[in-house]
Amino acid sequence: MHLFSYTQTIIAGGACSVASFGILVWLKNRKNKANILIGLMAMFFAFWVTVKWVSSLHITNAYHILAWSIFYLLTLSFAPAICFHASLKIAKYTSLYRIRLVYTLSVLTAALAIFAWCINFLTDFGSVGASLLHVSTFVSLLLYLISITFILRNHCPSVIKCSKNIGHDLPSLILFLLFLLAGMVQLVLGPMVSQPYVASASFIFFILAVSTSIRSGFIGVTVYPLEGFFLALVGASAILLFHAKDAIEFLISLIAVIVIGLYGRTAIVLVSKERAKSNEMVKVNKKLTELDAARNDFTAMVAHQLRGPIGGIRVSASALADGLYGKLPKPAERTVILLENSANRLLGLAEIYIQGVKINQGSFADSKEIVDVINAVADLIQDIKPLADIKNIKIKQNHDLPTHFFNINKIALTNSLFNLIDNAIKYTDKGSVSISSKYINKKIIISVRDTGLGMEPSEIKEVFKRYSRGTSSRKRQKEGTGLGLYIVRQLIKHSGGTITVKSHGKGKGSEFIIALPAMPVDV
Repeated sequence: MHLFSYTQTIIAGGACSVASFGILVWLKNRKNKANILIGLMAMFFAFWVTVKWVSSLHITNAYHILAWSIFYLLTLSFAPAICFHASLKIAKYTSLYRIRLVYTLSVLTAALAIFAWCINFLTDFGSVGASLLHVSTFVSLLLYLISITFILRNHCPSVIKCSKNIGHDLPSLILFLLFLLAGMVQLVLGPMVSQPYVASASFIFFILAVSTSIRSGFIGVTVYPLEGFFLALVGASAILLFHAKDAIEFLISLIAVIVIGLYGRTAIVLVSKERAKSNEMVKVNKKLTELDAARNDFTAMVAHQLRGPIGGIRVSASALADGLYGKLPKPAERTVILLENSANRLLGLAEIYIQGVKINQGSFADSKEIVDVINAVADLIQDIKPLADIKNIKIKQNHDLPTHFFNINKIALTNSLFNLIDNAIKYTDKGSVSISSKYINKKIIISVRDTGLGMEPSEIKEVFKRYSRGTSSRKRQKEGTGLGLYIVRQLIKHSGGTITVKSHGKGKGSEFIIALPAMPVDV
């Protein structure tokens, strides 16, 4: 013979699952009042479901019956207040006056119900006790209706308008109504007759609460799928235990349940730790994204702000070089020309950084226009040639193009070439820098070759990475941020082109080759 009937074990198993959900919600955030209140609601539901099961135990001790009955009346009396309070917390509506009022009414209702039950149970004034019970039931029903009305006012507007909190408001509305209706049914029909309805409401409450917590983190508590499965397993374990045929089978089932429980707890702890790490990584990535955006904004701001002063220096130097304020001595002319070209170089670098920011922000547009490519290259060389002259570096050109004019991305062409020629001069101490171009397969191929420091194969692999500046010897010899070639590659890539680099080793120079989509134009 089984320890309990099949129906009793099903009820007990369901109660255990609901109670476990309440405990889990409380453990997730013990300081959050909403969690505590929802946990209490689940515990109340679990207790209500076991009423018929407890009655089947045929308890005869009067004090045990009295204690159980008082606790049952307390749960029915305080259910509206707890639900009302939880609704206010979830709706983030603060009203201490209303909370205190509803708890005061619950205390009075509970006191009246317990007093009436004690008179009915412990004295010979059964009719008086019955009348008082009817009064307390009526007051309790009125309190339940007030709570339902207020909860509907709190949650229905957002549900009807389908606000951004609909994922929380609709489930919480359903859960509150289920809870309050279950309490009202017990008040009207009595604890025994109402059991099928309460059990059904409890099952729906459990399924909806767990599924919502898994899907969207109900009341700020996220239940992982494994934890949801474990909650269901608790109910199944209770059924297995209470449906045992004898004490030996109960003991064996208990051992199996303990082993499964320990394994489940270990699995949940491991999953929780991994999820915590994942959440921490998400926070770190978000912070890094914010820092990267701030860096981009700062870079763009600095580059934009530098344009004005550098432009002023450039114009002033140009005016002096052109003799606008009189003829300058030869040494002064060379100094002014160097000043003008240094300003041009700074403007070019600022423009490159601005384009890099646009690429990172996704606002860079691959817009093409008609460009005199040969003259554009010549202008770049003219701007940067004084720097080469200081180092006695020759700049050579060799163009093999079908025409001067092409429909091409001018920003990508001029900014990338400026950086490549500037780098070639920077890393070349003697010799020459050669720029050549040709047109193949609807692309302009431009090569910038120098006779400078050169690169090892390991450096070539890293040269286009952000903040890469090659070996320590190259870093010591030349200044730089390691961003120029990275931005150049991004410019070329976002314009539909490619960039490659060749070098035969240290001291044998380097060659950068860019290929940009272009169409010849007859002008």
